[in-house]
Amino acid sequence: MSWKELTDAALKVSKETGFPVATIIGQAYAETSANPKNAPGNNWFGIKGKGQSQTTQEVVNGKRVTIKANFAGYKNAEEAVRAYLQVAQSLAPNWKQLANDPKQ
Repeated sequence: MSWKELTDAALKVSKETGFPVATIIGQAYAETSANPKNAPGNNWFGIKGKGQSQTTQEVVNGKRVTIKANFAGYKNAEEAVRAYLQVAQSLAPNWKQLANDPKQ
């Protein structure tokens, strides 16, 4: 698990899909606090799911609290990037328009 692995995966998926590589890397950077050790199970994006229970901080009712939550695990960085892209596309199905015209 390294930034090189993530960058290689991000470049590959970005080339295939057109999703901005800077967005992929930036989200991973933010979610891991720039430390690959904060991405257990290749979960570079903080995606919740079945797999591993971890202590995390969330904002609940406007206050930061520490909780235990379940996070998804991935075989490799590419699988994680593809999962992130699925989440991003479900939240912003018009991402291609936004990437080309962020004023929207």
